Amino acid sequence: MNNGIKQPKALLIVHFALICAAWLIAAGSLVLFLSKWDSLPERVGIHFAADGNFDVYAEKGYGFYPHIVSTVLIAGCAFAGAFAAGKKTGLNITEKGERLFRIELCVTVDVIAVLIGVWALMWTMSVSTQTPLDPAAMGTLISVMLIAGAVGIAAEIITVIVCRTDRKRSGKDAKKAALQHRMHRLASWMLAGAELLVTVLIWERLPDSDPTGFYHMNGLAYFADFGVYLPKWLLLAPFILTAVILTVLEIIGHKAESADKTALVVFTDRLKLINAVFFFIADIRILSEITVGLPVILLYAGTTAASAAVFAVKHKISGGNL
Repeated sequence: MNNGIKQPKALLIVHFALICAAWLIAAGSLVLFLSKWDSLPERVGIHFAADGNFDVYAEKGYGFYPHIVSTVLIAGCAFAGAFAAGKKTGLNITEKGERLFRIELCVTVDVIAVLIGVWALMWTMSVSTQTPLDPAAMGTLISVMLIAGAVGIAAEIITVIVCRTDRKRSGKDAKKAALQHRMHRLASWMLAGAELLVTVLIWERLPDSDPTGFYHMNGLAYFADFGVYLPKWLLLAPFILTAVILTVLEIIGHKAESADKTALVVFTDRLKLINAVFFFIADIRILSEITVGLPVILLYAGTTAASAAVFAVKHKISGGNL
C-alpha cells in the first residue's frame, strides 16, 4: 500500500539491493565466527579499548554479541526503510516533495544498515582471530555512518522547507499523525526500558576490570569519561535522566495536543525519540566502561538542533500560531 503516491521502481530496487547487502555482510560475519569457534579459547577478548586492544574478556559465547546487535539494528533499518518507501508521511508538503522525502529517508536508512553490517564484520574479524581492532578504520567507519545520517537528515529538512504546502490536513492525514505520535511515544519508552534492563542484567559484572575484587566490595564502578571509580548507583543516572526528560516532554506534548498545536506535538515527539536513542547509546557505552565519545554527542546535538530549526521555521511561517 502506497497511499496514492506511486513509488519509483528504482527506489524499491535500491532498497532491496542495499538491505540484501547488509544481510549478506551480517551473515558472512556469523559464518566467519562459527568457522573459528573450535580454535578459540574458552575466554576471548570481546571488547576494545581506544587503542584497539582488548579490554574485556569473557566466555566465547559472548562473541555472538555483535551478531545479535547487528541483526536487531539491520532488521530495524529494513523495517524503517520499507515503511518509509510505502507509507505517506502526513507532512504538509507537495506530492513531489512527498516522494523525494521518502526516497531520502529510505536510502539514508538503508545505507546505514549496510554500514552497520560492515561494523559488525570488523568487530567479528577481530574477535574471531583474537587480533586488535584497527581504531583508525573503525573511527573512519563511524564517521562515515554519522555523515550519512547527517546528510540524510539535512536533505529531508531542506525538502520539507522547499516543498511545503499550505493545504489543510485531511482526516486521513490526522489519523497518520496520531499513529506517528503513538509510535514515537512507544519507541521512546521501549528504549528507556531496554536501557534499564541492560543495566540490571550486567549490574553484578561491573566493574569488569577488577581482579582483586576491591571495587566490587566497595560498591564502585568505572566511569571512563572521568577516568575514575565512582559509586555504582550512579550507573542508574542515565536511565533516571532519560525518564525525567521523557516525562517532561510527555507533559509538554500533552498540553500542546490539547491546544491543537500540531507542530509542537511533532517537535516533542522527535525530541523524545532523539533523547531516548542518545541516552540508550550513551548508557551502553558507559556500561561497557568506555567513553560516550564526541561523535555520539555531536550527533545528538546536531539532530536536536535540526529538529529545533524545523520547528522554528514552521513557527515563523505560521506567525507563531502553532
